[in-house]
Amino acid sequence: MREFFLLSVNFLELYGPILVAELNFGSFVFSEKPVFGNV
Repeated sequence: MREFFLLSVNFLELYGPILVAELNFGSFVFSEKPVFGNV
């Protein structure tokens, strides 16, 4: 379980900023809609 935790931490460190940037870009483009409204 520890290895999985470390792997997920590395994944977040690599792809976290990319996902955040995509969410910010999406909320900017679709500013009239809530980002998580469809979930």
